[in-house]
Amino acid sequence: AGVATDFVERRQIAETLPIFAEVVASRESAVATRVSGVVTDVAVRVGDRVSSESLLASLDTEVLAIDLRVAEAAAAEATAGIAVARAGLLLAERGFARVEGLRDTSAFSQGQFEDRESELARARGELARAEAQLLNSEAALARARYDYERAAIRTPFDAVVLDVAVDPGEYIQVGEEVALLLDIEEIEVEANVPALYVGNLTPGQAVTGMTDGGAPIDLTVRALLPVEATATRPRPVRFQADLSTPRILPRARCVMRRRRSRRAPPKARPGPSSTALPQPG
Repeated sequence: AGVATDFVERRQIAETLPIFAEVVASRESAVATRVSGVVTDVAVRVGDRVSSESLLASLDTEVLAIDLRVAEAAAAEATAGIAVARAGLLLAERGFARVEGLRDTSAFSQGQFEDRESELARARGELARAEAQLLNSEAALARARYDYERAAIRTPFDAVVLDVAVDPGEYIQVGEEVALLLDIEEIEVEANVPALYVGNLTPGQAVTGMTDGGAPIDLTVRALLPVEATATRPRPVRFQADLSTPRILPRARCVMRRRRSRRAPPKARPGPSSTALPQPG
């Protein structure tokens, strides 16, 4: 019988390792009020997209405006007190200089000299007290202005409103939550990679992915987080991505598929990587 021959060729047999991941937001903030007061207006609803410094809610400012005017009047009074104290000091200095100028004459009086010296010390003390009062009034004015301006609660960054925790008419204390915001501009992909294969990833490494619709997405390894679950031993890895086009929202599920060789050791140089990211429903 004939014998068939063929060339022997050495190849690596690779298999695909699916890794489930999630699109996550880098910031999710429960915005709190910095002053206490009664809510007069809520400017947003759940699902609204807001830009930085947009108004979330307003507190009643009637009492805060009164406090601000009182603080402004106290600051003006303290400023006038400085002028009065300086004028008194100038008068005391002139009186003391006149008496001291008579020291070597027959008109010099030790009693008048001591009186003028005491008046000069008192005038200096009055000026120091007036300056301290001005500092206190300026601090009180800054606090009153701070409270008045913070009665308008604003967004710290561009976001989507996930929850609104207050209603008009409610009295809220300092630190209470007003709204829950999700930053959709700074989003990443987080994958739980088995610790056995984490050594194949390095920060800055490029990974090519695609959505369910086939649109390509460029991913870059940003960080390998130093935590590990005891049971399954996965390591969370964060990937930077430009997910604005196609639009993918946080908390969407995604699947990463890394190819690895059966023959090569676990830390061998990996083959091409791909990530499948589903579009939001």
